Amino acid sequence: MAEVDLQLRGPGEVFGTAQSGIPDLRMASLGDAPTIKMAREAVGSILAKDPELAQYPLLKEKIAEQENDAVDY
Repeated sequence: MAEVDLQLRGPGEVFGTAQSGIPDLRMASLGDAPTIKMAREAVGSILAKDPELAQYPLLKEKIAEQENDAVDY
């Protein structure tokens, strides 16, 4: 059922509050397990080497924005 809903309404925003619609980031599919696994491994590697994200200021900024948006709810 969730997969059908995702196909019908779209995944919404990755960095935002819209819960449906065309995403602001193109991705293969949220059901693409190999890609999700690769992304998780990449995140783990980045955080293991640079937990403060000093080498990734834009990523750090986006995460801070997400955290601030979450507090607003």
